[in-house]
Amino acid sequence: MREWLRGRQAAPSASAAPGMATELALDAVAKLSELLERHPLAILDVNRLPLPKAEMKTALKLLWQIARNEQRRNQIEVAYIHLSNFQDGVGDVPLEPIVPPNSPPEKVAAILDPYMLFAAQVQAETHVLSEELRQFERSVAG
Repeated sequence: MREWLRGRQAAPSASAAPGMATELALDAVAKLSELLERHPLAILDVNRLPLPKAEMKTALKLLWQIARNEQRRNQIEVAYIHLSNFQDGVGDVPLEPIVPPNSPPEKVAAILDPYMLFAAQVQAETHVLSEELRQFERSVAG
């Protein structure tokens, strides 16, 4: 996804995303893509996003509208859904559910317990974001 984001797209229509410049959207989504590539399973603090979550949604919607093909739109949709992996209160260290082999139970708990505290929030927000995306796509198509 990053390769495409480095390229330049055609200017969006005025109604695409009021107030969001294409360059700002491209930059923010490229940074989001890098975070997701670096931490594919992690739950990260919302402060790690390049823009506030609402603005990230706007940036992704803008780029979705100007995407030149379905593959690019699908990549943007995946990034939009993965905004759920960014939650308030996680802290500076990403929570990753990676347990070294043969770890003692207390180490497993130390890794997975904090992750599981946020997992339900991530799952619930994933459903919300998925529905938001469907509504957005319907509104653009209609």
